[in-house]
Amino acid sequence: MEVISKNKPKGKAYSKIKAKRKQTRILQEKAIKQRTENKRVNAENRKANLEYREFMSRVSEVEIVEFKKNMLIIDIDGELEKRALLFDKRKVNKKNLAQEILDFKIKIFGEEVYLRKLGNFEEKKDELLFSLEEFID
Repeated sequence: MEVISKNKPKGKAYSKIKAKRKQTRILQEKAIKQRTENKRVNAENRKANLEYREFMSRVSEVEIVEFKKNMLIIDIDGELEKRALLFDKRKVNKKNLAQEILDFKIKIFGEEVYLRKLGNFEEKKDELLFSLEEFID
């Protein structure tokens, strides 16, 4: 024999309660999926940031030796290498060279890196400015 509950709704009222439960369950599942996706995205961002910090630490170990014959001589892990300066020649002149030198780039480890990110840029800045004044007309 089936037990009939006196306080359980019947018919349309029961279907409304059932639909509401289904809706809350779907919203909870959606929230769980969203949290999982956020965790994945955050993990990818942490990994990318870690790789970038490691790359920038390698770049900061590179030191400027001198600027000779339109080439920048740099010290990468004890080896001297020549690199060309990358900059917009139309923007740079002798008057604004001191400001524009901050936007100069060189190619290191397969990436273009600002000259100001190198290890001893601040110490060699005046020497570079003096050498570049002769180079830029």
